[in-house]
Amino acid sequence: MERDDTVQEDTSTDPLALARELERSARAVADAVSSFSKPSESTEVLSVLKAAQETVAAAYAELASWHGRAQLGVHHAGEHDPRDPQNPGWVRAQVALEEAAQYAADAAAALERARSANMSARWFDEISDDGV
Repeated sequence: MERDDTVQEDTSTDPLALARELERSARAVADAVSSFSKPSESTEVLSVLKAAQETVAAAYAELASWHGRAQLGVHHAGEHDPRDPQNPGWVRAQVALEEAAQYAADAAAALERARSANMSARWFDEISDDGV
């Protein structure tokens, strides 16, 4: 059966579709970085991963902010199980997302340190045949 590429989902403004696309891309990157045919590209890969991590941190921060602005009756109908009315789920989600944003920013900083350290190696442009 032939795939019809004429009808494509517009993911440019759909947060769920974009998040799914990000997850698929991240999985592909995780699989691809297990080996490098051109080791000298490892520094640039780290730069791009750092930038991606910074962007993810910004997304978490924006999600936290959105949860902070969520209004009863506008965005939600309250709690399914309101055992703790002083600490509703959307507030707990906001706090957790703020933590995630900070952890993602910390990961971006660690990636920058890895990139900087990686730059001190004299990487080959191709893998040596003798394994050296």
